[in-house]
This record gives sequence, C-alpha cells and structure tokens, in this order.
Amino acid sequence: ANGPLQPASEHSSVVDTIEIYVVQPGDTLWGIATAVSIEGEDIRPLVDHLKEVAGGSALDVGQRIVIDHATMRS
Repeated sequence: ANGPLQPASEHSSVVDTIEIYVVQPGDTLWGIATAVSIEGEDIRPLVDHLKEVAGGSALDVGQRIVIDHATMRS
C-alpha cells in the first residue's frame, strides 16, 4: 500500500481519504483532476465526478470541492 495521501496542492487538505480543494483563480475541472489524479490515470471519469460534486462545470473562486478518493478508486 502507498503512504498516506498528500494534498494535491497548497490549496487543498486531506482528511483520511477526503480531500477538500479550494478553487483558485483560473482553476478548471480538468486542471483540478490532473492535480489530484494518479499519474497515467484516465482523468475523464474524475472530471465527470468533480463536475457532479461541484454542482456543474462553472467554478467560483473560494468554492470548496470535496473529493472522496475512496469512492473514486473503488
């Protein structure tokens, strides 16, 4: 097994398998998915998941997106 999750960026934090990403200016769902994905992973399903949990593709600066890694990897 890998070690504990690390935040994808300085704008996120990890609690167990839950990551809370705070949207920054210029962020996109594709960019966030790239930042939190495993290298080489197809990020399209992750983008769809982020769109669902963010309430759509339009992001607001300061918006918090809860990313449940356990759910996404199962």
